[in-house]
Amino acid sequence: MFTEHQRHNLTWFYPKICRFQDDPRSLDGVLQQSLSADTDTLLYIHIPFCDSLCAYCGCFKEPLGAFDADELSDFVTGLLREMALIREMHGGEPVKVRYVQFGGGTPSTLPVPLLSRIFEGLSTYWDMSECEGISF
Repeated sequence: MFTEHQRHNLTWFYPKICRFQDDPRSLDGVLQQSLSADTDTLLYIHIPFCDSLCAYCGCFKEPLGAFDADELSDFVTGLLREMALIREMHGGEPVKVRYVQFGGGTPSTLPVPLLSRIFEGLSTYWDMSECEGISF
């Protein structure tokens, strides 16, 4: 029997309902948690856009067509700012990432130039030298 905190497979899971889901103010404590070199950091990046919405999906998502190019660019800019903030909160040193999981939505619906900006941000703000995998 598995406990609540065990994951069966890193590749195929949806994010668990978090304690800060209903109260975003409690997110501050999560961002300030210390990430040390001896802790495996698994990075989840939520891209909430889909070409079409599936009736069965319970994830937060929005139709891609409802946003123009500037709004999508603003989303990526905000994501990159969050990466920079987390690095700053950890003394300016990049935290080593063991694994990156993109989810959503359908992350691959973002235009390639925006995905490229996200990957540039990963290499700028995180230490990807020991990353074992990136999945969509």
